[in-house]
Amino acid sequence: DQGMGVIRDDDIVLNFVAGAPPGNRRQGSHRHLDMLSVCLSLNGEEIILDGGTGAYFGNEELRNNLRSELSHSGVRSKISGWAKVGGLFEIRNPPEGKFERMGSGARISCPHPSGGIPVREIQTHEGEVVISDFLDLEEPVISFLLPKGGHLSQLDEGISIDFAGWRLLHSPSPSNYSFTSDNCFRSTGYGIFEDSDRIEFEYTRGSVSETRIQLIHD
Repeated sequence: DQGMGVIRDDDIVLNFVAGAPPGNRRQGSHRHLDMLSVCLSLNGEEIILDGGTGAYFGNEELRNNLRSELSHSGVRSKISGWAKVGGLFEIRNPPEGKFERMGSGARISCPHPSGGIPVREIQTHEGEVVISDFLDLEEPVISFLLPKGGHLSQLDEGISIDFAGWRLLHSPSPSNYSFTSDNCFRSTGYGIFEDSDRIEFEYTRGSVSETRIQLIHD
């Protein structure tokens, strides 16, 4: 009833957020625009990241940056935000998320202000995580916040980003994508920050995509 959950499977720990919980708890959600977002660790290594908090007071721009969609590994629209950021501890009218168990994973969804209900399905199997996105929103973008050091390759079927020990495979090829470190960081503790990278995949409404996170075995 909090609009979020955790999947554990052997060496996988995956946290996900569907959206705000219903009823009186709706405004009690944690004031980040992180609808349909995930963060993931494999074998204790954090690989799909969340921007964290890092600061509450003294720098409103920093506070709001870390609450924004760009600081989360989720789904967003290029033309319409999930909700309006209010004060330091306010998100106005956050959309209510929904999730259900689905085999070894979960199915999460959230109505978007641009119209439509995007859906994200998450499955785990033998050290692999599969994220399927059903992009029922206007000008959809899939974002992943990643550690530094990934090597991007364009493949016939999509895009691969390789790291030491693991790989992110995304398909089909998006209409556009960006892989950047500009204004891209996360907090690992209050007042502590480290640089990161962000990959963004752009699609048209109604597209379906798949992201696989795999361990690389020598």
